[in-house]
Amino acid sequence: MNDTTLAILKPDCLSRNLTGKVIDFILKNGFKIIAMKMVHMSATDAKRFYAVHKGKPFTMN
Repeated sequence: MNDTTLAILKPDCLSRNLTGKVIDFILKNGFKIIAMKMVHMSATDAKRFYAVHKGKPFTMN
């Protein structure tokens, strides 16, 4: 069985120049990157993208 994971690096990751470290972390932990795309979302696009999660109780550990 093959699982697919979507990783999204948020703006603060890019502004802090952590992109390379995050990609290294992903690869060192056994994931294989099959595609990569850099996108700048407008606020409207981001609201549409995250609409499915609106009202869900997410926590940060």
